[in-house]
Formats: sequence, C-alpha cells, structure tokens
Amino acid sequence: MDKGIRKHLEETYTDLRDAFMASFRNLPKGYEYRYPPASELSDSDILELSSQLSYIVKNKITMDQVRTKKKIAAYKKGIRSLAEGLDEQQDFLDELSTDSVTGLFTRNIFDNKLKTMTQSDLKETPFTAIVLDVNRLKKINDEHGHAAGDDYLATIGRAISSSLHQHDAAYRMGGDEFLLTPRLTPEEALAMMHRAKQPVPPNETEENLLVKAAGMITKRVHERFNSLWKDRYGISSGFSYGIATMNEPRAQSIIAEREKSMREKDGKEMSAADMVAAVCELADSRQYANKNLQKSMEHKHDVNTK
Repeated sequence: MDKGIRKHLEETYTDLRDAFMASFRNLPKGYEYRYPPASELSDSDILELSSQLSYIVKNKITMDQVRTKKKIAAYKKGIRSLAEGLDEQQDFLDELSTDSVTGLFTRNIFDNKLKTMTQSDLKETPFTAIVLDVNRLKKINDEHGHAAGDDYLATIGRAISSSLHQHDAAYRMGGDEFLLTPRLTPEEALAMMHRAKQPVPPNETEENLLVKAAGMITKRVHERFNSLWKDRYGISSGFSYGIATMNEPRAQSIIAEREKSMREKDGKEMSAADMVAAVCELADSRQYANKNLQKSMEHKHDVNTK
C-alpha cells in the first residue's frame, strides 16, 4: 500500500480508537487489546477495525443523544462535527476497500485477508467459496457500450449484497468474476435448510450441508439478479458458478497432496492461506466446467432452432 495512504489510514484509525476509548467508561477487560495501536496492524486489519470503530462510535453518539436529551443543546455542535468527521473517514475507508462499480470488496482486500489468516480461523468456521462468472458482459459492452456494462455489473453487485448475511463477504476479483465467502457452520447450514423447508437426509454429512447451503445462497443471488436486471437491452442476465468447501473430501485430498509436495520440496507446512487458495481454485475449476456445459447446451439449442 502507498505510504501516504497508509499514513492517512493510521491517523484515521487512531482518531477512531481514541474516540471509542473516550466514549465508553468501564470497558470490559480485554477491549484495549481488541483494538491495538495502528503500528501493530496490517493494512486489511486497519480497514476492518476502522469500519467497526466508526460504526460503534456513531451509534454510541446516537444513544447518548436519546439518553441525555437535556444536554443535547450544549453538545450538539461538537457531536455534529464529530459525526461529520466520522462520515468523511468512513467514505475514505470505503473508497480504499470497495470496488467503485459493484460496491463489493476488491481483490486486494481478499489478498490482504489471506495474509493474516490462521489455522484457528479455519477450525472455527470451515472455509466455503462460491465463484461466480457473469455471462454476456462482453456482448453488452460491445453492443451497448461500457456504461451499460457497468450497469450490468452494478446490478449483480446489488444482487450479491442483498443475498448475503452480515458476516459473509463478497469480492470482485476482476472483470466479470466474483468470489463469495459465506461464513457457514454445519449448524447454520442445517438451520438454513430447515427454514427453506428443504429435505435433509438423516445421515447427511457436514460437507454436504455446507455445499447445499452455499447452493441456496447462489440460487438467491441468481433470482435477485434476474429480478433486478429484467432483460434490459433485450439481453437476459446469468452467470456460471462453482462451489467448494474446505472439509469436503476432494478439497481435503488436494490439500493433502500439496502439503506432501511442500514438505518433500521445502520441508514447509501448508499455511492457512495456501489451504484457502486451494479451495478457491477447486470452486473456480467447477465454475469453468459449469460455464463450458452452459455453452455446449446453448450451442445445441441454437443448432436445433435453425
């Protein structure tokens, strides 16, 4: 990251951290460690923690306004000034971390997150990847211009954002490819199946539950994409996709093979980032297989209708 941007980030984070500490009295033990000094944080951690602090402090200000109505007049000017400053800081953070067209996180944010990921993170929540590749973007760009193409991408961005839960994440990896990383545990996946009234076999495996839940998320994105786009320019929306989860047998086999190779070659253990990358690659390979199948089916349809 550029040094000037890093310095601005550190100043922004420090201001938010100071405001947080000043706003809350008698913080529970350990909170001072949850938000360490800026110099100890990676670029991605500063972005994430600054967003958290901005949200917390702004809501604390709102709560104080409600609880201390008699004092609002005296503090109104200072509160408004601080809130405006927080909005500016949040705009700066959003500009750095999100794609301007889709509103989703950038690939750089995902790459930085990988660098700080640990094995304990993966044990807490099995990593699940959904790779989406949007169809017909080139056709829209060629026939209707890049403004229309941006409209198409913004629409899939809205469909993805509205289909995920608060702790899930989505990234525009470049061009027309997207990565969704829902934070799913087997228990949450099972609850999703029950809420959707989907049948669940008595001995269903955890990895199958995760894949099916990810499939439900993908279906929701597809339905909302179609609903929002509504065949503008006479072109239908669509995408190909691939799903993989870390604890499925195929992913475990790939990870075991790579880990063995790394040990024999360099004597190194496989990192959490390497494992996540392997799962993403598996999801991506399935997406390409899905895309090729779609192309084959479309070709057969064109031949039969001639």
